[in-house]
Parts: sequence; structure tokens; C-alpha cells
Amino acid sequence: MPRVLLPLLLLMCLTSAAAAQRTINRRLPLAPDGAVRITNFAGIVRLHGWDRDSIAVTGEVGRGSKGFFMGGDRTAVKLGVDIPNDDPTGVDASTVEVWVPTGSRVRVKSTRGSIVVDGVTGALDLGSTAGDVRVTGVPRELTVETMDGDVELDGALVWLRARTAGGDITIRGGAEDLVSASVSGTVRVTTGPV
Repeated sequence: MPRVLLPLLLLMCLTSAAAAQRTINRRLPLAPDGAVRITNFAGIVRLHGWDRDSIAVTGEVGRGSKGFFMGGDRTAVKLGVDIPNDDPTGVDASTVEVWVPTGSRVRVKSTRGSIVVDGVTGALDLGSTAGDVRVTGVPRELTVETMDGDVELDGALVWLRARTAGGDITIRGGAEDLVSASVSGTVRVTTGPV
């Protein structure tokens, strides 16, 4: 009897490990100025602007997460990684890579993760509790908030609101309308007008 149980237990362990990490590969149509909401409490979100009328998402859901969700229509899409009780401490990091039309309006929320954005010219609202935020490009509006992470912005911005409690804020390229604050970090504008 023990010889039968051992292979069965090994098969169960391999199956649960494979099910714990799931690959993401989804697409939906999206208008050029569509609204997108992204949630990944633990891990990284990489957001890219492209010249297509669709949204594409790839990546991997970390162990302990309940899964990936995505839905909506051409005007608005909501997506993210679902974790038990919205508690990121009991899950492995997930990676979510998203391509949106360049003029999209995007909101990203994270707790224990970083946010990296390039090529989006629409409005961005980015928030992370403990992760860094990096934006490259020229979004027409940018709001960034993080508690302990650093904020790094590269590109001439029109409208910028950046806040952090313990991190540094670095702005390269300036901004026409800028409000920026850090409780214990530094705020630097290295090039461009303010």
C-alpha cells in the first residue's frame, strides 16, 4: 500500500505546484482613449503604450494568488491578480505586462509591487504602498503616490502630481504644472522647465 501512496502524493504535489503559477495571455478590443484599471498587489506591473486598438496582457500569476481576472468592453477594461483577503504578504510576486493604446486613461494600484510605464500619452494614476514607480514618456496627466518607494519620471510632462512619504522623487524633463512632495526623501528636477 505505501508504494501506491508515494507516487500519488508526488503527482498531487507536482499538479498543485503547476496550478499555483499560471501564465497570463489575454487580449480585448479597446478604444484609443479607453479607460483601464489594473490591480497587482504583489509583484510588478509593466505598462506600455502602442498604436493598436486593443489591450494585450501577458505575465505570470504568483503562487498563493487566487487567479487573474480581466473583463470589459471597448470603452473600459478592468484586470488584475486576485489574492486572498487583499493581503499581499501570503503570496508570491506576480508579473503583469500590459499593452494599451497610447492615449488610454490608466489607473494602476499596487501594495507590494513596482510600476513601470513607457509610451502612454493619456492620463495616468499610479499608486503603490511599498514599490517604486518609473514613468518614461509624455503623459498629458500624471498622478503618482507611493509610501516607501522612489518615483522616477523621464519626459516633459504637462500636468504632474507626485507624492511619497519615504522615497525620493526624480523628475527629468520638467513639467508645466507640478506639485511634488516627499516627507523624508528628496525632490529633484534635473532638466527642463517647471
